[in-house]
Amino acid sequence: MLAGAHAGKAGELEVIVQGFRASTEREIAQGLWLGGEEGIAGKRPDVLLRSGMHVYWIEVERSRKNAKDYKALLVWLTRVLHDSTQIGGSRLLRFGQQWERVIFICTRAFETKLRKDLEAVSWTPKQINMLLSFKSALYHFEETLFP
Repeated sequence: MLAGAHAGKAGELEVIVQGFRASTEREIAQGLWLGGEEGIAGKRPDVLLRSGMHVYWIEVERSRKNAKDYKALLVWLTRVLHDSTQIGGSRLLRFGQQWERVIFICTRAFETKLRKDLEAVSWTPKQINMLLSFKSALYHFEETLFP
């Protein structure tokens, strides 16, 4: 279902047809999404999909993060992990909404590093696989040639 989603307007239409509500990069930048201007725990996604009360947070990692941003990502992910397992539901999302997945469209090298670093800060492989998905097959950019 999500693995088949394409970028751009065609992809947006595809997820809407499948029953998802897509918050686009433009809506997110303008604060017109469920996280508003502040984001969720101070972070904004590249794309956010909702299906009913389930939230799919999508990050596209195009380049290597600097150390400060990478550490902030680890801290944010740990907050989301704890929030996703709260008895009584999420405190970071709106009432009744729940974390379904944080999806990274990234290189295999980024996935390997992130998994290793999350385990180093006490995540178990089960927790990683429960909350996170990695889509390296979607991560490719075609070279654009200009005449």
